[in-house]
Amino acid sequence: MSGSKRGEKNKVVSEDFDSGHPLSAPLRYLGKIPYELNRKKREILVRHLISFQERVEADSARKASRLKILRTAYLIASISLLALVTVAVLFVVFSGREPSKRTVGLGAKLENHNGDVQVLSPGRKWRDAEEGEVINEGDSIRTKDNAFCSILLPSESIIRMGGNSGVLLKSLGKESTRVEHLEGETYHRVCAGTNYLVELGDVSIKARGTAFAVQEGVPKRIEVVAVESGLSVSFSEHSPIKLEEGEVLMVDMAEKRAARRVAVAREKLEDGLLRDSVCMDRRAGFRTG
Repeated sequence: MSGSKRGEKNKVVSEDFDSGHPLSAPLRYLGKIPYELNRKKREILVRHLISFQERVEADSARKASRLKILRTAYLIASISLLALVTVAVLFVVFSGREPSKRTVGLGAKLENHNGDVQVLSPGRKWRDAEEGEVINEGDSIRTKDNAFCSILLPSESIIRMGGNSGVLLKSLGKESTRVEHLEGETYHRVCAGTNYLVELGDVSIKARGTAFAVQEGVPKRIEVVAVESGLSVSFSEHSPIKLEEGEVLMVDMAEKRAARRVAVAREKLEDGLLRDSVCMDRRAGFRTG
């Protein structure tokens, strides 16, 4: 007998290698039949049994490999699903809220925040303001009853807002600023050398290196108070009106579109925001007229 045949003859077949296979029971039954096999037939039977065992083992290995692949795929799918759920939850939580301190280009800074002050960013909802946060170009700020805040602009100019007031920061730069007065009362301390513009409908207030207040206490009437130096006020089709330090311009926004320039009354200087802003300017070393 050849060496390969002797190796096959000496190889031991495991008794339970075919456990669970459909043919295992018949093979075991045949093993109990009492008849003799000659050497050649015995060798053929052993080779068939060894081949059958190898196929069973290979099939088990393939099943184990497929099971491992399926488990890996399931793990990857679970992790991906968890990541998607996490992103969805975070989107729902933060979609209605802008991060409190965005930094897009040049930004202003909210200071001296007191009371109910809110910020509105483009495409977002009104949210509570935070002390020291960055306010960006295109943002709106509003105050509720008895609230107050200061906005330090990139040009180092300052806007102060009293209660029930609102502004929109249209343009922010180190040398120019454009603000829309939305409502209420605002005070503007303009840094020297800055092109500063405040808009209220068709009323425009231009200033450079000055301080002034804008008051909208009476419906359809705007008052512009020059606290320091002079400024120019334009509205409708009228020529620009020069306003000197210590003067107030009362603009009638009704059909007549009239304007009247008078000296600032002492009572006007005792108004809450104007008085407080002048005191803050003095403490900071600014000239207040």
